[in-house]
Amino acid sequence: MSIHKDNATGKWRVVYRYTDWTGETHQSSKRGFPTKREAQIWERELLLKKEAKLDMTFESFYEIYVEDMQNRIRDNTWGTKTNIARTKILPYFGKRKIGEIEPRDIIAWQNELLAIRQPNGKPYSASYLQKIHSQLSAIFNHAVNFYHLPSNPAQKAGNMGKEEHREIMRHCEGFDFVPANRSLSAVEVGLVNVMSRETVLKRYLDGIKKNYDYVLLDCRPSLGMLVINALSAADHVLIPVQADYLAAEDMTELVGTVHSIRQQINPKLKIGGVFLTMANDTNFRRDIVTGVKENFGKYLPVLEAVIPSTVRLAEISTADKSIFRHEPNGRAARAYGTLVKEVEGIGEKQRIRPADITR
Repeated sequence: MSIHKDNATGKWRVVYRYTDWTGETHQSSKRGFPTKREAQIWERELLLKKEAKLDMTFESFYEIYVEDMQNRIRDNTWGTKTNIARTKILPYFGKRKIGEIEPRDIIAWQNELLAIRQPNGKPYSASYLQKIHSQLSAIFNHAVNFYHLPSNPAQKAGNMGKEEHREIMRHCEGFDFVPANRSLSAVEVGLVNVMSRETVLKRYLDGIKKNYDYVLLDCRPSLGMLVINALSAADHVLIPVQADYLAAEDMTELVGTVHSIRQQINPKLKIGGVFLTMANDTNFRRDIVTGVKENFGKYLPVLEAVIPSTVRLAEISTADKSIFRHEPNGRAARAYGTLVKEVEGIGEKQRIRPADITR
């Protein structure tokens, strides 16, 4: 790198070289610095970003976060995230070094946001405050997961505002979840005498789904009241089918239940797709996969993703991390990546049909 003064304008310019992802070297420059010191500061921040060292400002790391994540998130969601970062996060933390931001700094920031009153005299809603905090936490999580930041200070500080749903927990990889426990088995019995018992879960989700792009309901392989509640609340059903003859046969019963729920309770329910799981690389398994696609593909959408049976998938429940972090370049991660893209495609198709939109 080099720094030069433009005698014609009196401004300073930084000339630098960089290597793109293909390995090709390019030269570029940044103009318009009023002083040499400002040019030197910008040059240092650029070097830190290129070396992925966290002795940089939060603002500089946010630029890395944008480069890494922008193409992975749909446009309207990214627009919301960008607006929150620009108006609610960067004005507070932009000039601070990311490695020096501590939980007490997050709490001070939270208190300022809690004290703000809108033109109508009301504070920000609890859900909006949660969304702001989640975006800050997502940026820190990115630094922890991929750039060796020791810990996430936003996670240590905790969320702000009234916790309306204490059962919802935040995972370090940037998503919310509600864990199950043994008492869930008693819910089947408890729902017997409940009015409109088939829609209990739907009524709960109606109060929180506005905060999320997708809500996934993971159901056990049965057709009890809990599964009926999930089908009553869902927009689409994704059916995982083990690459086994009997499992493929059992799918017929589930499809019949989906049709009954659609006719009686949830007319918007659709089968989003069927995908194969636990598919070992054997001739028998390949025959099952081919048979499911040929036989059911005539009547149901069969997704391209085929999830292999690997030891890594068995490990992730005890490792407390997703397959994308546990073995990001493995067969299972690639297969689930394909599945994610297909599910996002289903969501996008739904959003372009105004009459069908239910988040």
